[in-house]
Amino acid sequence: MPYAAHRYCGKAGCHNYAMPSSAYCVDHQQTTAHAYDKARQGEFEHEFYKSVAWRQAREWHLAAHPLCEDCLAEDRVIPATMVHHVKELRDCPLLALEQSNLRSSCDPCHNKKHPEKGGTHDD
Repeated sequence: MPYAAHRYCGKAGCHNYAMPSSAYCVDHQQTTAHAYDKARQGEFEHEFYKSVAWRQAREWHLAAHPLCEDCLAEDRVIPATMVHHVKELRDCPLLALEQSNLRSSCDPCHNKKHPEKGGTHDD
């Protein structure tokens, strides 16, 4: 059986390989998860991301758009692991499950859009 391709750590600027079934290397796995949880403010957002409705919408979107849309725009073929809200959930909660407001993203591209989660903002 072939082995899965190695992925790089999702922490911006890190060139270590990610742990199996994780988006981060050993150095960033715990610190990034803690920082991410701390950065997520508001009970609505926290509960929303655990909801069945979000999980179904996310699963459907990744099935329909399995590649990172930002990477595709730069002619790179990278599998998407995240679903990004184009208009932030806290700003536009009514668009939370609208497929037109969702964008498939790999971890590094998603982190670039969210500096508070350990990435760098360069839009």
